[in-house]
This record gives sequence, C-alpha cells and structure tokens, in this order.
Amino acid sequence: SSGGAVELRATSHATIASIAASGALSTGFAGNGSVSVNLIDNTVDAHVSGGALVDAGGSAVILHASDVSTIDSFAGNVGAAAAAIGAAVATNAIGTHGGHRILAYVDDGDVRGGSVSLSASATSDITSAAVSGALSGAFSGNASVTLNEIASVVDAHISDTSDVDATGLIGLTASDSATIRSLAGNVSIAGTAA
Repeated sequence: SSGGAVELRATSHATIASIAASGALSTGFAGNGSVSVNLIDNTVDAHVSGGALVDAGGSAVILHASDVSTIDSFAGNVGAAAAAIGAAVATNAIGTHGGHRILAYVDDGDVRGGSVSLSASATSDITSAAVSGALSGAFSGNASVTLNEIASVVDAHISDTSDVDATGLIGLTASDSATIRSLAGNVSIAGTAA
C-alpha cells in the first residue's frame, strides 16, 4: 500500500559486437574460413503475482518492461595462392524458440490505483556482413553466408484471478520494433577458373 505512485520497471540493454577474420597466402594451395555466431536470449519481466496486493490509492500504478538488443557482426576472409578457396559465415539471433521474452503482467494479483498501466516494449537490431575474397593464378572459389533471426515475445496482460481496479484509465500496451540489415558478398579472381 502506498500514498503515492507505484512504479515497477525492468530494463535490459544487451549489445554484441563481433568480428571474425582470416587470411591465407601461399605459393601452392590456400584455404581459410571465418565464422561469427552470436545469440541474445533474455527475459525482461515486470509483474505482480502470487496473490500480492498493490494499492496506490488515487495515484498511478505503472509496470513497464523494456529491452533494447543490438548485434553488430562481421565475418570476412581473403586468400591468395596458386589455388585458393575460402568461406565467411555470420549467424545472428535475438531470441530462439520464443526464448527472448519481454513481459509486463498481473497474474493472480490485486492492483488498485487512480490509473493502471502495463507496457512491454522491444527494440531489436541486427547488422551483419559476411565478405569473402580469393585471388589465384589457377583456381579460386569462395562463399559468403549471413543468417539472421529475430524472434521476440512481447506481452502485456492481466490473467488468472487478478483484480485490477482504477478510478481512471487501465492501459495495456505491447510494442515490438525489429530491424535486420544484412550483406553477403564475395569476389574471386583466377587465371583459369573462378
């Protein structure tokens, strides 16, 4: 019980910056590769549950969960030889199989206030590049692959036997903003076959 506003906020800022690079130089055969694998899988949670009572009188009750997750990833390689092959692979994921969860909820709880606000928000951003290059007097071959996934659960809800009372507004909002920027490229130069 409180004479003023009650606020419960959970916030996560997860950032990964990754570089994987390789190079090979040979008078005969050269082979190389680079792999970058990155995963963010968080649970960000603001809730009232288990029969808890939150009473703000005539003031606001605010439950807010927010997540900002960023992955910047680069994989690259270069090879120079009489015969050269190479590969660059970048794999990035924010959330796998619903594991990245941003939740604001009342479950089997009693919440009273002048207004009640439950909000969950997610901003996910992946920037990924995989670049491969080969220079050869005879044969050269290379490949670049970038795989990216954003799979977030963003949820604001009232459930079970909850009792939520307000003299004013009761608001529930869930918002998700996801962006993926991806580049995969390769260059092969050979005197015979590329």
